[in-house]
Amino acid sequence: MKMMKFDFLILGSGLGGLQTAYILSKEGFNVCVIEKNSQLGGAVQNFKRDGIILDAGVHYIGAYDEGQILHRYFKFFSLTDKIRVKRLDEDGFDRISFGDNNQDYKFAIGYDNFIKTLLKRFPKEKESLETYIKDLQKLTADFELTQVEAPFNFNLKSKYYRTNIRSYLESITKNSRLQNVLAGSNLLYAGEPNKTPLFIHSLIMNSYIQSAYRFINGSSQITAVLANSIIANGGTIKKQSEAKELLFEEDKICCVLLRNGEKLYASTFISDIHPALTLKMIPEEKVRRVYFNRIIGLNNTASVFTLYLILKKNIHKYLNYNVYYSRDKNVWTLLNYDSKVWPQSFLLMTQVPSQDREFADGITIMTYMKYDEVKKWENSTVGERPDTYEAFKKQ
Repeated sequence: MKMMKFDFLILGSGLGGLQTAYILSKEGFNVCVIEKNSQLGGAVQNFKRDGIILDAGVHYIGAYDEGQILHRYFKFFSLTDKIRVKRLDEDGFDRISFGDNNQDYKFAIGYDNFIKTLLKRFPKEKESLETYIKDLQKLTADFELTQVEAPFNFNLKSKYYRTNIRSYLESITKNSRLQNVLAGSNLLYAGEPNKTPLFIHSLIMNSYIQSAYRFINGSSQITAVLANSIIANGGTIKKQSEAKELLFEEDKICCVLLRNGEKLYASTFISDIHPALTLKMIPEEKVRRVYFNRIIGLNNTASVFTLYLILKKNIHKYLNYNVYYSRDKNVWTLLNYDSKVWPQSFLLMTQVPSQDREFADGITIMTYMKYDEVKKWENSTVGERPDTYEAFKKQ
């Protein structure tokens, strides 16, 4: 049997892996993507219950109006005319609310509209809101990945990379409610007040303020289009192919050994899986121990617990916006929750109806949950969980 060697072998079929394979295959390289699961896409996956499509990862996207940065990227990947999306409410795509009052605070699409809408709740904070929007725009303009014509020059000395989000918000306003409102959607990026850099918050918020959309029939449309394009370009995609070890010839990776014993050879290897998992597949002597320990020792961000509800027909109207709720007036306490009063916060979204109807088919509710709470079952598999896990889910 003739040994097949690829130009590029990509571990993992998350969005980054598929986009990389798309570009390389389009340029004529012989590319292979391997995925350990039966479904491609990583966080860009869907599943069905009772005929309703539910998103497992990506729930809504920003900066997708024509000419905006995500639209330009999607156009490059030949996605724009092949996926279905729905634009969220212009005057309140996100609504922030707290347990200590019955008001909601709306994030509106458009910079001027964003300021005007929040001024209804904070009439004395015009200068603070204008400063906030100006800084979002400045940071985005300085960040090269949002300016595709600019040369890449990642400036880690910029104040945007040295300032944490809470310090920044406290610097532009003394109004603690406004500080918490502006940070109210931090569940999107597992924000930690003294740790999360301003630029993470700003790039996400700026994107959604420009425009906000949901997918109709789920985000895995992206996965399907990219995978079909890779195959059409001559690439190979192998599902249920888990990498066990990266094998070397002298100091260069020569092939990947799969769990089933198969070896796949390539000239260049690209990993789209967790850095720690990647390093664990490399022989110890091939990686400096200090580097290995540093990467393995990095803390992961908080985990999320998601509840999916399938609705009876005509029971709950479709909401063309997202609801962020915090039981506490301080959104920064959310990661340090007490399990006795869990959840401290949640994000609620209604699923876009597959047909243009007034009522929603399903609801998705997300909240923070520490991985330690489910760690004891990490080696179990779907369909074979023990009774203790099922009891935990019901609770």
